[in-house]
Amino acid sequence: MKIGKKSWVLGSIIVLLLTAVLVIWNNDISLIRGAETETIVKTRTTLEEDKLLIDISIPNPESGEYTFDFEGVDEVTAETIEAGIINKDEDKVAVLDNGDGTSKKVVFFSEDAQSFDLTVEVQKSDDSEQSVIRLFDPKGGLIVERNLDFTALAEFSAANELRTGSWSGANVFPTDSISLSDVFRSPIGSGPNLMDEGRVLQIVGGNSQTGAIWSKRKINLLRDFSFTSYIYLGNGNNGTTTSNSTVADGITMAFQNDPRMETTPNTVVGPGGAGLGIYSVNSANSSNFIRNAIALEFDPFNNGNIDSNVSTSGGHIAVMIPAGRNDQSANRTHHGLLVAPTNSATAADRMSNDTWRTLDIRWDAATRTLHYTIDGFGSNSYTVANLNTAFGGTSVYWGFTGATGQLMMDARIAMTEIPGNTTHDLKVQNITQSSAIDTTVKAFKNDTVRFTDSIVPDEDAILSGDGASVVINLPEGLAYKSGTVFFDGNPVDDSQLEISNQTIKLSNLQLTTSRAYDLTFDAEVTTDDDDISLATVVEVFSASGAAWGISGEAVVTIPNIGSVTFHYLNDSGTPIAGVNSKTIYGELGEGFSESPQAIPYYTYDRTEGSATGNFTDTPQTVNFYYKRNQVSLTVRFVDEEDNNLRTPITQLKDVVSIVDLTGDTAITAVIDDLLGDHYEVIARPDDEDRLEIPETNITVKYVFKQTDISSVLTVEFVNEVNQVLSGYTVTIDAQIGDTINLLQQPNVTAQLANLETAGYEIAERPSNETAVAINAATVTVQYKIRGLLSLTSVPSALDFGSLTYNATAKRVENPYFDENLVVTDTRASAEDGWHLTATLSAPMKNQDGKILNNALRYVYNGDETILDSNAVPVYLNTTGAAGVLNISDTWGDSAGTDGVKLQIESSDIVYTGDYVGVITWKVMAGQP
Repeated sequence: MKIGKKSWVLGSIIVLLLTAVLVIWNNDISLIRGAETETIVKTRTTLEEDKLLIDISIPNPESGEYTFDFEGVDEVTAETIEAGIINKDEDKVAVLDNGDGTSKKVVFFSEDAQSFDLTVEVQKSDDSEQSVIRLFDPKGGLIVERNLDFTALAEFSAANELRTGSWSGANVFPTDSISLSDVFRSPIGSGPNLMDEGRVLQIVGGNSQTGAIWSKRKINLLRDFSFTSYIYLGNGNNGTTTSNSTVADGITMAFQNDPRMETTPNTVVGPGGAGLGIYSVNSANSSNFIRNAIALEFDPFNNGNIDSNVSTSGGHIAVMIPAGRNDQSANRTHHGLLVAPTNSATAADRMSNDTWRTLDIRWDAATRTLHYTIDGFGSNSYTVANLNTAFGGTSVYWGFTGATGQLMMDARIAMTEIPGNTTHDLKVQNITQSSAIDTTVKAFKNDTVRFTDSIVPDEDAILSGDGASVVINLPEGLAYKSGTVFFDGNPVDDSQLEISNQTIKLSNLQLTTSRAYDLTFDAEVTTDDDDISLATVVEVFSASGAAWGISGEAVVTIPNIGSVTFHYLNDSGTPIAGVNSKTIYGELGEGFSESPQAIPYYTYDRTEGSATGNFTDTPQTVNFYYKRNQVSLTVRFVDEEDNNLRTPITQLKDVVSIVDLTGDTAITAVIDDLLGDHYEVIARPDDEDRLEIPETNITVKYVFKQTDISSVLTVEFVNEVNQVLSGYTVTIDAQIGDTINLLQQPNVTAQLANLETAGYEIAERPSNETAVAINAATVTVQYKIRGLLSLTSVPSALDFGSLTYNATAKRVENPYFDENLVVTDTRASAEDGWHLTATLSAPMKNQDGKILNNALRYVYNGDETILDSNAVPVYLNTTGAAGVLNISDTWGDSAGTDGVKLQIESSDIVYTGDYVGVITWKVMAGQP
């Protein structure tokens, strides 16, 4: 952490607060969940005893409630938390007291809250032995538990007598300074002393000291660099008096290329006193100065004639050029002079006022200018006219010199950034062409090239490598490919990059070890030009923006090229959606060969043009044609039992296409037809208006059920020639959807009985007789009936009464009979009629067995026939008319009429008794 330079000019109270906060900085990463979601808690001491500042950072908070629980501290209100939110956005973050009387507070995050940073001050409770902060995530999980230490600042203040109102004391220095132990060579002479593990360099610290300390490595003056430091310039009067309180003589920060550095570097130091360990100030030591150098001097003591062009006794800063004699007689010149705000050697804002100040030094290589700014003095600069004249080269060592005599000076410097250097090994590879990795590769438009760099900071750079940046400079014609940056083995999200035109910058890097840091990134060749070279370089900068190093060029060369464009078309010749044309490039004369690519849901068909050949100066075009894959879509129309109600419709459809069944007229026509037949749709295919066709055959169904409407069941009785028998048809009222058992219908069973009585027999019953499905407005079933020719009634007795025989002829014309003689003909085909015969199957006998012969006669149409054991036709039906004929209705009771007659002749031998005989009647189809 660096103290902000602007803060120092706000006054002594502000200086104290900033210093006190930064002097004791206790960092604690309480929980790390990964680079993207780490939750960090830090504590900072304050000037007031038993108070701490707590910093909480949640980079990617979840949406929900984060709960803070403070233990052993005075009550922390929700208002305090809300006031401490650094990046507060009321649309994303809200703070509420949980209302249960404890110190828990709740922070709410919305869905798109990107980060959360909070600083809150807490006061230790008087009666508390332990103080703790806990942080819970939205699921109630403990993600941070931190014990709070309130003692560090009090102990530091007591040990260093830290006083309110100023940052005083040589031993009170900022803890963010870096160690300089590996930067410098061994000190020369007396004075330079690395203290506090190298984090403070005491340049002089007593009487009669003269010394110098130089860097191990040179700085390249052809590149920008920066130093960021805090400097302490003693405690005492600045002036020309020789009192014990006077501070003298002074120090310099020098840049030199003294030839002795290569042979006897331990001799590179100048005289003491006013020579400040770098100048030659009189004729006696006119050769004892540091060559090829400039010195930025910090001089609290006015040496009279030597400093005759400095009008103040408060101390001054200036650039001096070491020479043979740096005194008044040699026209000692102060370049870029800065003087203390006061002319008094004893005023509070004198140079040696027991105060640490910020010191920033920046070299601008382009203008060869050294810029310097020191708190309390301001800024100035010095421009070197010619590097070779001034330094004898373009690189220099840097370091500090100082001297004291009878008077003493305690001068110290603490540095937070020093110039560094990086080496690079930038190379490039054509990924598309699978080329080798080299500093130069050949590429064509649309090729992807990958750059790799191995960045190695030198040992000086690692001391100030926190916050460095890497800048990638791409030429026009190469375009950075998003998401391809990797640094030190880790991916770098584009949101963490500063991308501007052809520059990609990675910031806040920690180059804190002298080792290789690998950088990779990809770019695409976008130029339409050929026969050109595109050079890329990588630069590294310090946190202050000073250049640390630049790579050599990695070059992509574009030769003289030709192009071939491949189009991917469907069978109708239009581009396939989602498949871009492909253009390949190659050097003229080189061969190419391209195969049709596999395209989902399509099958390659043919090629138009040459997919194999050589690149020419005329662009070439090749068309690859494809056919869309198709599958069968079957649409079924079924009832609730999955029975087809109509013939299914099958169509070919493109795979992975969207089909609107509701707009298909063939399908809607079937649906309308079923609706007209009193069906209703009870289930439709999912997404029927946007049905996605899969890669395999698909079947979908419309499910229907019959609507609740009336129906009439007609039961017909059909004879053997398929004629419906009139008068026997039965109708039954029903509802569509019913099932009817005809044998449970009384009117049906009654008709069946009537038919049998009428002389019919049941030839065939309906197959669904016991379960007739009512599925339409009218339903008809039929019984098959067969007609019969039969005697449906015959007399069981013919009674001729009693006769008295007296040897005379006797005749009975009208016997009594109990039943009619009836012939029924129900046959459908009766054209040939029928005839009736009578046979005396048992002769007439009395009780004594005496037979009465030839007595029974039958008269038909005036013809009389004697009945005997032979069948005698007694009635003919020649008209073929079917129906019921009561033959006995034709019998008469007088002579000559039809019927059965009894006649006894006078010559017959007759015995007394009751005579009984049997007549058998028989009806037969056709004529005799």
